Amino acid sequence: MNELKYIATIFALFLSFGTTAGNSDRTLEEIVVTAKKRPEIAQNVPLSISTITGNGIRDLEWDNSIDIIKQSTALSAETWSGKSQPRFKIRGLGTSDYNIGQLSAVGFYVNEVVINSPISHGIEIYDLERVEVLRGPQGTLWGKNNTAGAIHVVTAKPTHEYQLMGSSSIGFVNNDAPEHQLEAVINGSIKEDLLAARLALKRTRRDNWIDNLATGDEVGQADSTAGRLSLLYTPSTAWDINLIAEVSDQEDDAYSYAGLAADSSLAKPNIYKTNLDAKNFDENEYRNITLNASWQGEHLSFTTISGYLETERRVFQDEDASENDISFDIYLSDIEQFNQEFRITSSPADALRWILGFHY
Repeated sequence: MNELKYIATIFALFLSFGTTAGNSDRTLEEIVVTAKKRPEIAQNVPLSISTITGNGIRDLEWDNSIDIIKQSTALSAETWSGKSQPRFKIRGLGTSDYNIGQLSAVGFYVNEVVINSPISHGIEIYDLERVEVLRGPQGTLWGKNNTAGAIHVVTAKPTHEYQLMGSSSIGFVNNDAPEHQLEAVINGSIKEDLLAARLALKRTRRDNWIDNLATGDEVGQADSTAGRLSLLYTPSTAWDINLIAEVSDQEDDAYSYAGLAADSSLAKPNIYKTNLDAKNFDENEYRNITLNASWQGEHLSFTTISGYLETERRVFQDEDASENDISFDIYLSDIEQFNQEFRITSSPADALRWILGFHY
């Protein structure tokens, strides 16, 4: 599908309260990654890895997880229903089965918590610290099913600097249908040097862009709302405890409309017109809570990560894509997932580096 997209920013507000040290010298930014389950500068990691920071993601106006393929070499994705349930592949290796119970050969992680089911991979992208794409088998540290590689999404952590950031944009996509997007971030200290919080919100809406000749209505609307609350608790210099709660709702009724032309023939289908006797929809509800606590000692560190994920998906599809009541599909999915990981890691200064871990 040829798509013309023009984005015009009509409002942007970036306010920051606090002090910032400035340096006029231009230096190469050092990107810290956790590809080997310990913080390291990306240039020092002996792996095939692509990393993009939160500032780069914001400049490129990423919308959802499928956009990760735009800046990562050898990463591709396919989906049969918009941005829901993407199937990622690295170097052509992956899984094409769209069964919700079929694990992907490319592991998908959010804040070090594995997201098993593919219906939970189509997440909203906003207020991130970075995204890491690891190419090649990652079974030793990231899991036995990651034969093609892994994608690791890291959300922005709270800081004790007071910040208020927001942006709004409007674009024109298929058939010149307007698409609106709003984002806002509030960050700051609740108790100095002890407790900080960060609230991030995102709202996206695309208007109808397809004429349904059978009913005379317009269809194609998409609507998504997402929010994330993060708390950072540091009772001492050795402890770092981060609690993250996120919710997301996605609705889209614009997929699988071009199966037949407006006259129900197979010749020259028109993507801007359809002839459906029923309205398609794809609805996703995503709930995620993660607790990450780490202790840093002189010779070793201890990390515990607990994660709970719940995803519900409801899909109705007029399979014959015509005004005739011939065939339709209904998909109802309800996924619950719990993860627990314990990890002890040696000091990076030791001559022998080791990791001991347990994952459930």
